[in-house]
Amino acid sequence: MRERKLPLRTVLQNFINHVDTLEVKRTGGDDIYEQQFQELKLLTESLKGKPDYCCLEGEKDVNRRKNRYKDILPYMNTTAVDFTYLKQT
Repeated sequence: MRERKLPLRTVLQNFINHVDTLEVKRTGGDDIYEQQFQELKLLTESLKGKPDYCCLEGEKDVNRRKNRYKDILPYMNTTAVDFTYLKQT
């Protein structure tokens, strides 16, 4: 069964509502932006140890200059595979 996609207007309105909620809380003294950033940072660190999310290829010196961003590396599930090499082996 296919999932139905939400209309773009709904997605954008949900996002705007979320930002408005964060702003209200921020002005009330709770910095939810910082809290969410720290949660994402912790999640990223925890995923680095898992085999599906390791970044060994992106960390290699030969590949460093190919990375678009210095602090964002591709994990193994997103790297391209050279099928010509696989066919030869």
